[in-house]
Amino acid sequence: MDQPETSAPVRPAVTRAEFEQIECNRCGACCEVVWQPSPLSMAMLLGRNVVPGEILSWWSDLQPIEISEGTFDDRSGRLQKYRCLRFSRERDGTGFCTQYASRPFPCRTFPDGHPVHADGFEACSWNVTIKEE
Repeated sequence: MDQPETSAPVRPAVTRAEFEQIECNRCGACCEVVWQPSPLSMAMLLGRNVVPGEILSWWSDLQPIEISEGTFDDRSGRLQKYRCLRFSRERDGTGFCTQYASRPFPCRTFPDGHPVHADGFEACSWNVTIKEE
């Protein structure tokens, strides 16, 4: 029996200039799928006193939703999936941060100038391919 052919998702192709103009569509993927160090790794980082205050405050608002066995980050050890408790949804389904004005650096700089192709981010505005000019 033949296996069905799987293909890569088709993403809009944009120039770098077009990418820089993309605005958030408030899908919420970056708030509902947050990869950060596991609680044990967080405790080790806290013990080394290397966690900026704004990150520490943000970490207190992350709710663990899944431990990924075998998922490691070469800087901090095991990673865990979280959901940010600062995130909420409007009646129409669009999302918003309840503390937008004071959101931490990772949130302010998302997606750090790179397209987002991770699972769970299919609806994200930045789920595009940058075409060569």
